[in-house]
Amino acid sequence: MSTLETHGREAALHPSRDKILRLTFASTAGVHAMDTQHRVIRATTAGGAIATTLPSVALARGMTFSFLLTVGGANWTIASADGAIIQQGVGGAAGTTITLGTALEGVLLYSDGFDWWITALATAGVAVA
Repeated sequence: MSTLETHGREAALHPSRDKILRLTFASTAGVHAMDTQHRVIRATTAGGAIATTLPSVALARGMTFSFLLTVGGANWTIASADGAIIQQGVGGAAGTTITLGTALEGVLLYSDGFDWWITALATAGVAVA
């Protein structure tokens, strides 16, 4: 069984849109499809793997999304919903998924409307495939 909590803490710049979403899964079947209102995501994989699908890259144009694995234990896979490429800088690694597996790994993603761009990595252990 999984639990999903949306916390009422709002970001100062966009109080009606930016919400912290904390994902905690007690089983390995944890799957979450994001929308454009959930922009700061914190998760724990102590209870099993998590799979998160990003919102449409076109709908998220101009938006930044933050992901932080607070407690590790299993992998957290973040995937493009519409097959959009996730780029790790110009000429860097590119794919359609990102995997976080160690506590305190994180990634900051920006949508230009066509592709997702990694603008920051919390550790070098993040894998793009």
